[in-house]
Amino acid sequence: MKKQILQIACIYFRAICTHQSWSYFLIPAVSLFLGWLTSSVLVIPMGIYMCLVSCINMFYIGDKGVDALLYTLPVSRKDIVKGGYILSLVCVPLSVIIGFILMPVTNAVHTVGVLHNFEYSLTIIAVSYFIFAILNIVMFPLLFRFGYGKAKYFAYYLPIFAFGFALGTLVGFGEEVAFKFLDYANENPLYVNGSIFISAAIITFLSYRMSVKLYSKREF
Repeated sequence: MKKQILQIACIYFRAICTHQSWSYFLIPAVSLFLGWLTSSVLVIPMGIYMCLVSCINMFYIGDKGVDALLYTLPVSRKDIVKGGYILSLVCVPLSVIIGFILMPVTNAVHTVGVLHNFEYSLTIIAVSYFIFAILNIVMFPLLFRFGYGKAKYFAYYLPIFAFGFALGTLVGFGEEVAFKFLDYANENPLYVNGSIFISAAIITFLSYRMSVKLYSKREF
């Protein structure tokens, strides 16, 4: 059964690469540009956001016929949801790797070398995972329940607008607020980072459970 779930994730991934391959070129490009424009602190969070948005394409192509293909396989709807979540969870380590590759470039522009402070980096990863979890629970359950065509405004465009607004607010305050929080997390790494990681994991699990329940009620 685990092999079938991975097969579902691979089907989604291949379909995204076939129909929306251009989106993956935007992930490092936008992350690097934003980090250069504002702060290297935002490189990893932006990478996770861009990867997650790219994964939303699996719902778009699902409406275009991929779901019909999946139903020909000996899998349950729960397995399909698991495959989608596995693909989305790949966003986190992938974006972290991309971020650590790109951060030296942005650090050359900005004076604070975030990359060289492990505690800072760990907090940035924790916050990025938390952002992923929040966006995940807002987007995925509705998209699994109603599909991309019916849920795109509330489960796609609205979260994008909210993220953009939050990002604009952070940029408006500048790096000072972000680094005050990073300094506090650096002084209390176990408490701050542990709390963020645990909260994000709980939110992701709740998102998955909601998606399984809602997808089981979807009619095709």
